[in-house]
Amino acid sequence: MHLQVWRKVTEAWREGYTLKPWSRNPMERLYHDYFYFHFYNLPTPKHRNGCYICYQVEGTKKHSRMPLLRGVFENQGLRKLHDAGVHVAIMSYYEFKHCLNDFVFHQGRSFCPWNDLNKNSKNLSNTLEDILRNQED
Repeated sequence: MHLQVWRKVTEAWREGYTLKPWSRNPMERLYHDYFYFHFYNLPTPKHRNGCYICYQVEGTKKHSRMPLLRGVFENQGLRKLHDAGVHVAIMSYYEFKHCLNDFVFHQGRSFCPWNDLNKNSKNLSNTLEDILRNQED
């Protein structure tokens, strides 16, 4: 595709970007192998095109915190979520463990961390901060 046409298509897509219909009905849980393939926090992952967000909305009932809603979103714009007031963050060891326990069909298997998880989480957190800070890019 000609570069000029590609730029116009990209700009039109950005302007007209809306949440996909299925985003209103997020999946409840991921498969165990799928979790380890897509959530392995590599700085430059290969063959991974999706962005998954595990979420839990909490509220209070008689002064005790309780989950109101939870699930997994796929391929939602980080900046749009951030601009809407959603706290967006890179997962650390604790969040990966929590995610596996609450959002994955783990069949009783516990979370097995990988090498450099903490280092990659810190580096990716810095990258995310840059993305959210540089809104004009």
